[in-house]
Amino acid sequence: MAAFSTAAVVFNDKTSLNAGLRYENTKTNLTSLSGEELVNRHYGDFFPTVQLARKMGENSQTTFSYGRRITRPTFNQMAPFVIFSDRYTLFAGNINILPTYTNNLKVDYSFKSLIVSAQYSHDKNAIAAFQPTLDEETNTTFLKTENIDQIQTISILFAFPLQLTSWWEMQNNLTANFQRANSVLNDEAYEVDQKSVQVITTNTFTLPKKYTIELVGYYNSPTINGYFNWLSRGFVNLGIKKDFEKAGVLRLSCNDIFETTQWRWKSFEGSNIGFSGRYKFDKRVFMATYTYKFGNNKVKGTRSRSVGSQAEQRRVSN
Repeated sequence: MAAFSTAAVVFNDKTSLNAGLRYENTKTNLTSLSGEELVNRHYGDFFPTVQLARKMGENSQTTFSYGRRITRPTFNQMAPFVIFSDRYTLFAGNINILPTYTNNLKVDYSFKSLIVSAQYSHDKNAIAAFQPTLDEETNTTFLKTENIDQIQTISILFAFPLQLTSWWEMQNNLTANFQRANSVLNDEAYEVDQKSVQVITTNTFTLPKKYTIELVGYYNSPTINGYFNWLSRGFVNLGIKKDFEKAGVLRLSCNDIFETTQWRWKSFEGSNIGFSGRYKFDKRVFMATYTYKFGNNKVKGTRSRSVGSQAEQRRVSN
């Protein structure tokens, strides 16, 4: 259940304020088929948001914002299921997982199509998937979702388009992150720092004879996920469009051309458990789509005719 209220204040033609307060109340109950109560949790809290915007000129604006939010664990993260990856590796749920509370401060500056953003966030009880715990007697590793005591993140974002030629347009997003995580797992207290970058670039080529090519590239350097790092990953997607005008539109596309969209992970140096792996969710896919519009847009709509009684028409409609 939730209730919220918002307010907007315009101080003058350059400065405005938006503020809100939301109260959320959550009740979570998880029971086994035998009737055993596994989770019975009831909690509520307030979540304020504030945004102050100031126009700096005709084409520029600066925005300051603060917000507090909650991320609740999903059913699959909580339910005590077990999935065997192999004889000694099991995926399992965690009935003790708690929601994450995040405080976020952000400053945005925009000038025409250029956006620069700086952000600081603090996550308490951050939810991290696939955290390893080892049963030494059976040599079995359990991969469960666990809470990380706290994660602090500083981010700087640059988003800008580039018109390189009359036929080549780029849209670029560059994000630099600094993360620090503190927690305890496997009776081991750890504090780790990680610098990372994320790059997304979309290239659109408008060619003669109604051809359009779109090339998308994505790269993400290693990032923290609790007890281990997600290693670098990325992909390249390609799309080609041919507009035949009255004869329709043909689209050809291929996602993940080099099949590099893989989740790879490795535990931190010096940790009690050496933990690494690789998993690929999707295969490379080629797709062809042809679209053709039937009919004539210039033909006026015909007047509807009355067929049958009004009561019968209502019965069919219902």
